[in-house]
Amino acid sequence: MFVGFIPWFFIVDGIVQGAKTLRLNRQFITKVKFPVSTILTYTSLSRLFVHLFLVIILYVYILFAVGPSWYNLQFFLYCPLMFIFFLALSWSTAPMSAFSKDFENMIVSIMSGVFWLSGIMYNTYSMDPPLNFIMLFNPINFFVNGYRNCFLYDRPFFEYKTELAIFLAEFVIVFALGIFNYNRLRKRLPDVL
Repeated sequence: MFVGFIPWFFIVDGIVQGAKTLRLNRQFITKVKFPVSTILTYTSLSRLFVHLFLVIILYVYILFAVGPSWYNLQFFLYCPLMFIFFLALSWSTAPMSAFSKDFENMIVSIMSGVFWLSGIMYNTYSMDPPLNFIMLFNPINFFVNGYRNCFLYDRPFFEYKTELAIFLAEFVIVFALGIFNYNRLRKRLPDVL
């Protein structure tokens, strides 16, 4: 369960704090001519350092409990993907939250339900057939399962081709929407904030 919580802490911060970033740092947007994308990237990087510290603690525990494995190197695939995915998501949510405080409140309230639908407390691979396929469409589930496969189960990422293909499609959609929303709304942000 601890292996599922480590990515969850980064993910929940990436979603909730990513949506609040522009509103919390409005002085950089309104008073100083500062690139908005730098603010979003900087706050995501600050959360990444905390995540890496927790992963180091996790890995020390894994070393003593299970031992090292070549599959642990998959972390260097999952962690950058997770960082880029939730940074691109914040490109969409942060400008929309700046325009509407209600959108930000909606994200915060949804996250408690997302926790129970993400496979953090349970293994989604052991669910019945219709549910385990539906869970493949949850990107949080992809990262939680990835960390578990990397640190606990010693399974390669390419063993789950359907899950990887669904995630890559979601990644492209979130990235494209993030760029589109950011470019569409960034010029109006100083007036709104």
